[in-house]
Amino acid sequence: MRTPLFSSIFVVSLFLVLLYETLMLSTSLTGQSFQKILLTSLLWVAIPLTLLNLVKKFKIFRTDFPKPCRRLLYILFIWHIFNIIRGLIDLEVPISTAFGNIYNILGLLTPLAIGYALNLNNINKLFQFLMLISVVYLPIFALSLMIGGEEGPYKVLENAVVCLWPVLFIWPVGIYSIGRNIKILLLALIIFSAALLTGDRTLLLRIILLAVTVSFLVLLRIGIFNWIRKYLFVLALIPFYLFGLSVSSGESVFNQNQRTSGDDLLHDTRTFLYVEVLNDLKDSKSLWIGKGAMGTYFSDFFHSTGGDIDTRNHVEVGVLSIMLKTGIIGLFLHAGILLFAAYLGMYKSKNLFSFGIGLILLQYFDLQFIKYPMAFTLDNFLLWFFIGLSFSKELRQMSDLDILKKKLLFR
Repeated sequence: MRTPLFSSIFVVSLFLVLLYETLMLSTSLTGQSFQKILLTSLLWVAIPLTLLNLVKKFKIFRTDFPKPCRRLLYILFIWHIFNIIRGLIDLEVPISTAFGNIYNILGLLTPLAIGYALNLNNINKLFQFLMLISVVYLPIFALSLMIGGEEGPYKVLENAVVCLWPVLFIWPVGIYSIGRNIKILLLALIIFSAALLTGDRTLLLRIILLAVTVSFLVLLRIGIFNWIRKYLFVLALIPFYLFGLSVSSGESVFNQNQRTSGDDLLHDTRTFLYVEVLNDLKDSKSLWIGKGAMGTYFSDFFHSTGGDIDTRNHVEVGVLSIMLKTGIIGLFLHAGILLFAAYLGMYKSKNLFSFGIGLILLQYFDLQFIKYPMAFTLDNFLLWFFIGLSFSKELRQMSDLDILKKKLLFR
């Protein structure tokens, strides 16, 4: 007998995070207010649920995850706790910001979501949740239109991305069912359209990469291009190659033309972030350990243009956001865990689902040099869930036929 969808702690946590993001986008709350505190409390309900799940599944954690993976996670958890304590001791922001901003303490707690991967039935729960959201998201967008004023249509598109983007992670699942694959493809087209209209360049790139991934998985299933598999991990070298190219040429690889229109999809909006954050960390002698959970940096660019406050507690680029809060040490830990998970999924698994997840994680590693900061968002929440799936020996040892027989993906 099928259990109700919302009887799952995993689904409840997903819903709370999604509800927070969509309502924050719809209301555009800033500063301190009762409404913002109320919305943030949704995340602080999800956190103890997520922690409780990890504690309950700890025995499985010790047997299902390989020892090197567990050790890396232990060190990461300890390092994040250390940086949370540092941030509270050297508190430079209001307490409401420390606990209420998704880039501060909340952002460092996101890895707890890895515990949901210890129940493989949550893969199916995620798909069911996404199908449900795809049905009910229209009323949510209608609410955005009613309370969003002139920016309502734009908020609708932003909410479409937030609500439906998990399809990007579960897209490889669709190769097991033609009907479900069509549904996922339609959702992906909606996301692609929304990303195109909102100018989200990184999301557009991500969708294209995942479309290639799905096509590649289909070809692998029929025995074509198997030889390419062992060379794919070279993708992890792309960011370092581009960085070396920038250093040797003296020009940013992000700047592909000379036009500066805000509508230009090739406009360079990243190089100055690298310069400012790295210089700030060097000047404050925080390059290795970062500035803690509440760390900030000073932006000359935003100080001169007024586009944002000049003392910023977050940065849009993933690797820079990790370095700002946890330093090079934290960056090595995050990169090591992400690459280890990608490697296990791609080369130490017996099924194409795990391989697809590993390849997606590898792509995510590259994209963190452009976007996807460390924050308590649905994006990062599910990132750690899929890292856990790649760590899971139980899942990786299953064949494609085993997965179908146990109905882990569809019910």
